[in-house]
Amino acid sequence: MSERPLWRTTGLARAAIAYRPSSFIGSFVALLVAAIVTTTCGSLLECGLRAQAPVKRYAAAPIVATADQEIHWSVGRYSEMSARLPEHARIDAALAKRIAGAPGVAAAVPDFTFPAQAAGQVLEGSPWSATRLLPQPPSVTAPRTGEAVVNEATGLTPGQHLTLTTPQGRHTFKITAVLPGQGTPAAWFEDDQAQALAGHPGRANVIAIIPRPGNDTQRLAAQVRHITGKSILLRTGASRGQLENPDVGPASELLEAVGGTFGLIATSVAVFTIAGAVSLSVFQRRRDVALLRATGATRWQIHRTVMAEVLLVATPAALLGIFPGRWFAQWWFSELISRDFIPHYIQFTASMYPALFAIGATLGTALAAALLAARRSARIRPAEAMSEASKERRIGFIRLLLGLASLAGASALVAHVASSSQPTTDHANAIILLFLLAASLLGPLLAHLLALALSPLLRLLGSPGEMAAWNVRANSRRLASAITPIALTVAFAATLIPLIATGNHHASAQSQAAVVADRIVSTTGPGLSQQATEDIARAPGVQQATGILRTSVLVTVGSGEDRAPTDVTAQGVTGDGSALIRTLDLDVREGSLTDLRPATADRQPATVAMDTLTAQAAGARIGHPVQLRLGDGTTMTPVLVATYHRGLGTAQVTLPRQTVAGHVTTPLDSMVLVSYHPGTDQTRADSALRALAERHPGLQVSDRASFTAQQDQDAAIDAWLDHILLAILVGFAAVAALNTLIMTVLERRREFGLLRLSGATQHQVLRMACAEALLVGASGLVLGGVIAAFSLTPMLQSLYQDSTPQIPGAFGMSVVSAALLLVPLSVVYPALFLMKTPPAEATAGRE
Repeated sequence: MSERPLWRTTGLARAAIAYRPSSFIGSFVALLVAAIVTTTCGSLLECGLRAQAPVKRYAAAPIVATADQEIHWSVGRYSEMSARLPEHARIDAALAKRIAGAPGVAAAVPDFTFPAQAAGQVLEGSPWSATRLLPQPPSVTAPRTGEAVVNEATGLTPGQHLTLTTPQGRHTFKITAVLPGQGTPAAWFEDDQAQALAGHPGRANVIAIIPRPGNDTQRLAAQVRHITGKSILLRTGASRGQLENPDVGPASELLEAVGGTFGLIATSVAVFTIAGAVSLSVFQRRRDVALLRATGATRWQIHRTVMAEVLLVATPAALLGIFPGRWFAQWWFSELISRDFIPHYIQFTASMYPALFAIGATLGTALAAALLAARRSARIRPAEAMSEASKERRIGFIRLLLGLASLAGASALVAHVASSSQPTTDHANAIILLFLLAASLLGPLLAHLLALALSPLLRLLGSPGEMAAWNVRANSRRLASAITPIALTVAFAATLIPLIATGNHHASAQSQAAVVADRIVSTTGPGLSQQATEDIARAPGVQQATGILRTSVLVTVGSGEDRAPTDVTAQGVTGDGSALIRTLDLDVREGSLTDLRPATADRQPATVAMDTLTAQAAGARIGHPVQLRLGDGTTMTPVLVATYHRGLGTAQVTLPRQTVAGHVTTPLDSMVLVSYHPGTDQTRADSALRALAERHPGLQVSDRASFTAQQDQDAAIDAWLDHILLAILVGFAAVAALNTLIMTVLERRREFGLLRLSGATQHQVLRMACAEALLVGASGLVLGGVIAAFSLTPMLQSLYQDSTPQIPGAFGMSVVSAALLLVPLSVVYPALFLMKTPPAEATAGRE
C-alpha cells in the first residue's frame, strides 16, 4: 500500500463499503440519528442563550436602574455561584430624585406595573409619571387621587366611572382622559396612589433614566453608577427588555435546560450508540483487517483505511442529520410556545453553530470508536493476524479496570443519593450513565453470564433453542453489542417514567388529603385580592376563608461547601394557624400551626412551618430560627414552629400572608379555601359565593372533586415536556437497539448458509435466530431493569420516603413487549432476506 494522504486513500475504503454494505448501513443509521438529536438539542440551547425580549416600554430610556435579580454565594475560597430570584426585587423609588440630579439626566422615572381587573378585561396599571416613557408623552392633565387615564384599547370614554380590583382591593375611578393606543388595555393613576394600589408604597420595579439630548449612554451610565453604587444594576441595550418582560429569564433557563442538560444526556447516549455501532462494524470485518495485516499492511495503513471508511460513512450521515435536526428543533420550539412554556415574543435564533458542533461530535466520536476497535487488529503481528481474527476476544485488563471503576462510581453515587435529602433527576441520569458505561465496558462478560443464566429457557424451544444457547455463549461480544442499547432504552424508560408518575401520584394524593375545605374559590383573572378573601369570609354560611398566596423562597440546604440556597415552593396563608386546620390539613408531624404568626410590633419574630424533608435538608429544628430568603431576596430568620408531611401536594414552606405579601411580584391570592358552618345549606351558600363575581370579576367556585381534577390536568400539562424528552431519548436508544440487531443478523450470511448446507431448514434457522433475539431482549430487559432499580429506589426513598414506584400499566406492558416481541420481530425480515440467497452462494462469502 502506498503512503498517500488520507483524503486520497479511499479506494480500499470504498471497496470495503461496497463488499460489506451491511456492516456500514447500521453505522450510517446510528450516526444519522445522533446528528439529528445533537443538532436539535444544540439549537434549543443556543435559543436559550440568545433569548431576548423586545424593548418597547423602555425604548425612550437607554439606561434602566434595577436591583440585582440574582443572589450570590461563595463556594470554597475562590469561586462564586448565583441563582435567579423567583420574585422581582424592587428598588427604592426615592433614589430617582438623586439620579435626576446627575449632569446629563433629563428625567429619572420610577416605574412599575400591576394588574387592575375590570368586568371583562384586565388593565395594566402604571403611575402617571411613567407616561414620560411613551413615544408621545400626553398633553392631558395628570389624574388626581380617585381619577384614572386609560388608553383606547379599554373601550372607555372620559367621564365614565370604572370599578377596578387591584392587589389592594376594589376601587372606583373617574376616567378623565383617553390616550391613543390599541395594544394592551392600560390605565394610569396618580403616582402615590399607584404605589398604594400595587401594594408596595415607596418601591419601584425599575428607575428609567432619560438623558438630555447629545449625552453618551455609556458615559452617563458611569456617572449614574457613581451615585447608585454597586448594589444597583444599570441595564442598557437589549438587556432592558428582560426588565419589562421578566418571564424571559425562566424561559431562557428552560430552553438551556432542555438543550443543555438533556442535550448532555442525549449526547452521552449518542456516544454509546455511535461507539457501539462503529465498533461492531469494525469487529465484523476483523477478518478483512487481519488479511491486510497478513499481506504486509502497516499499523498506520490499517488505521488510515479504517479512518477513511468511517469518514465516507459518517460525513454524509452527519450532513444529512442537521436538516431534520433543525426542523425538529423549530417544531419543538413552536410547541413550547403554544403550550405557554415560553412567551411568544422569544424568537428561534439558532445559527449554524449547533450543526457544526453536531458534525464535529459525530465525526469525532465515530473516528475515536473505530480507531479503538481496530487497535488490537492493527497491533498484532502479521503472522498471527488470521488466527487471531477467528478467536473470540476476552476483555482486556484496562477495559476491565475501567468497567469496575465505573461500577464503583455508580455504587458510590447510589449511596450518596440514598443519604441525600434533596436528590434530583440529574442524580438519576448520572447513575444510569455510569452503570451503562460499566455495562458497555464489561459487556462481553455480562453477556456471557446472562447467556448462561437464561439459556436454559431457550432449551424449552427444542433443537433451535439449543443451537441458539450454544451460539450466544460462543459469541458473547456480538451479543453484548446488541444488549447494551436495549439495556439503555429500558434503564432510562424504567427510571424516569416511574419517577415522574410517582411524583405526580404523591402530589395528587397529598393535595386531595390536604384540602379539607368545602369549596375552593379561584379566578380566571390574575388572582384574588385580600379584600376578596375578606368578602368571601363574610358571605352567608362561611365559617373560615383561607387565602393562599403562592410564591417561592430560597432555603439554604446541604452541608459544608455543598451548602447552597435552593428554590422551594411556599405559600402565604391568611388567618391564624388554629383556623387553618378547618380548610387545610398539612398533616403536622412535629410542633403546632397555632404558633404560625407574622412578626409583631413588640419585636416578636415571624414564625414558619416547613415540610419535613425540607426542614431536614436545611438542618432546621423546632423552636430555632431558620435562615431563608423571600422571593425578592429579602433575608429573614423566622422561628420554625411546625413540620408537616404534605408539602409535595401543597407547598414546602408555609408562612403568614403578611410576611410574604410585600415581597412578591403581584400580591394576589391564587385561591381561597372555604369551609361552611355545620348544617349550612350548601346550595344557598354556593349561590352567595357566586354572587360575589359582580364585585370580583372572574370569580369561580368549585368543590374538592373538580379542584382535584383540575390539578391533575395541570400536572399532566407540566409532564408533557418530561414525556417528550423521554420519548426522544427512548426512541433514539430503541432505534440504536434495533439497528444493532439488524447489523448482527446481516453479518451472518455465511453462518446461515452453512447451517442450511448441513441440513437445517429455513424454518429451523429462523427459529434459532428468533430464539437468540429473544435471549438478547430478555438480557437487555434484565440488565436495564437492574440498573433502573438501583437508580430509582434511592431516589424514591429520599424524595418521598417510599421506595415503591408507581408504574403505569400501559408503560410496563409496552417495555416488556418491546423487549420480548419487537426485538425478535426485528430479526425476522433480515433473516428471511439472507435466506433468499442459495446456501452455496451464501457460503462463498460475498455480502
